[in-house]
Amino acid sequence: QTWDAWTAALTATHRVIRLDLPGHGMSAHTPKDWHAPFLDYVDHTLAVIDALNWPQIDLIGHSMGGAVATLFAAAFPERVRRLVLLDSIGPLSGSAENFSSDMRKGLLARRSVQQKILPSYASIDDAVAARTGSFGISALATRVIVKRGLVKRRDLYFWRTDPRLTTPSVSRITEPQVLQAIASISAPTLMVLAQPRSAFLASPLIENRLAQFKNAQVVEIPVSNHHLHLDSMPEVLPKVSAFLA
Repeated sequence: QTWDAWTAALTATHRVIRLDLPGHGMSAHTPKDWHAPFLDYVDHTLAVIDALNWPQIDLIGHSMGGAVATLFAAAFPERVRRLVLLDSIGPLSGSAENFSSDMRKGLLARRSVQQKILPSYASIDDAVAARTGSFGISALATRVIVKRGLVKRRDLYFWRTDPRLTTPSVSRITEPQVLQAIASISAPTLMVLAQPRSAFLASPLIENRLAQFKNAQVVEIPVSNHHLHLDSMPEVLPKVSAFLA
């Protein structure tokens, strides 16, 4: 449901597919011992495109989806005609100095999540109330996300998402690796960013990332909301449509 309006607008010029990555949305959870290594999402994207036998695509990603799209465009520049990043400028990075402590934190989190009691809600409205305000998202946009993310068991609603997705990564790629990946992207790129910047895009490192793009334009939308593709869709969608056209 998150992308319904986008799909309706883009189908005039594109065949549109929307990926639920493993453990997300309505995709099945992964096997017990698989803990969602981030780079595997790039592999899943490649598998879908190969299965469809598409030699080249336009790729749109929001937030984490934008991080996956960035790395896909870096690894397979010949497969991406145009790249659109919505409030995203590549993946989160880790420092080489913190590798051991990050690994420890991630491994311990894997064990604790198995004992975690999952939250439940008596109604969809209760779940919406619990999520509204996260990253500045409105109640209207929250309802769109929540309705897809819930599953009802007997008289209660639970999150459909694999709880292991909430654990920190055992190992993150480093910032120099992110910069190298961005520099490998050849596709014309459109970045639509919230203004003021979202908390995780306010780092001084972000300016270094922007400088690595060969052919990119940045559009800033005056909204204090990370989910600008929902709450600012009337402003964002025409800009993306024009870019892809």
